[in-house]
Order: sequence, then structure tokens, then C-alpha cells
Amino acid sequence: MGSSSVLRQAALAQPTTVRSEFDRNIEVSHAPDAVVGIGGAAQWYYRGSRNMRAMHFALNNPVGRWYVRRYMGVRTDMTTWPDEHAPNRHEIQPIDPADSIRAIAPTPVLIVQGTADDYFPVDHGQRLFEAAESVAGNRAELWVRQGMRHAEGGTDAALVGEICDWILARVELP
Repeated sequence: MGSSSVLRQAALAQPTTVRSEFDRNIEVSHAPDAVVGIGGAAQWYYRGSRNMRAMHFALNNPVGRWYVRRYMGVRTDMTTWPDEHAPNRHEIQPIDPADSIRAIAPTPVLIVQGTADDYFPVDHGQRLFEAAESVAGNRAELWVRQGMRHAEGGTDAALVGEICDWILARVELP
């Protein structure tokens, strides 16, 4: 959940962001100068891809959590995340990625989405971009990369260079 986490932290750095119960005690002392999200989700609880269905299975039942802990070395604790079916989950879950990106404006935001992402299809990047565009003063950009897979697994040195150039063109360094 790297991209969603980046968007969330940037939103929580803004003093005007409306916080849910989940985010109420998080303090982010410095707002970012720019934000880059690669292969991110536009919503929580997405299950539209095979990999996301497998992830939800692994995290939402004891056998799946045991398997992930035993064979992947990842410990999970479901007591910190609101149940998907909780009647008030929108009040208690972390700020939604689309709401996060709206709260970031006018900070420059780059959304990179691959057409071969096997977790989140291109429409997630498009929805994040549309959410950003809905805010006056937004400075968001969407890069859709043909054949790019998910996030860091699909990122190559050339893309990293382009992202660095994008950041340097938008951020004043001392």
C-alpha cells in the first residue's frame, strides 16, 4: 500500500484535512514539497484483481494470516484496521486515497500507473487523477505507462530518472 500511504501521509500533513477516528492521533510535522504515487489504489477494500482477492483472503482469515506469517515472514494484525462491513467504517477507516489526493492540492502530485499492473488497473490512476482535478489549484499529473507492472516491481531506472526530473522541476532545493 505504498502509494496509498504516501497520499495519506501528505494529506494528514495539511491542517485542513478532515480526519477519521483512525487518523486522529497521527501527527505529520512537515508537508511534502511534492508527492509521487506509483501503482496506487483509488479505494480501500478493492478486490477487482486476482492478486487483490488473494491478499484479502490472506489477511481476512486466520489460515491466510498463518500462511503469510509462516511462509512470507509477514505478521499482520487485523485489530488495527476497521472491518469492511462495519456500519460506520467510513468514519473509522483511514482517509480514502481519493480524498487524500484532494486534500494535497496545491502540492504537485505525480500519479504513475502501468497498463500491466496486476493489482490495480489503470482506472485507479485515472480516478485518483480525476479526484485531484476536482480541486481548484491542483497540480496533479497522470503518467500511464504501457506494459508497466505494479509499483516498484514495474519501475525501471529510466522511469526513476524521469520521476527525479519531474520532482526537480517542481521543488526548490536549498
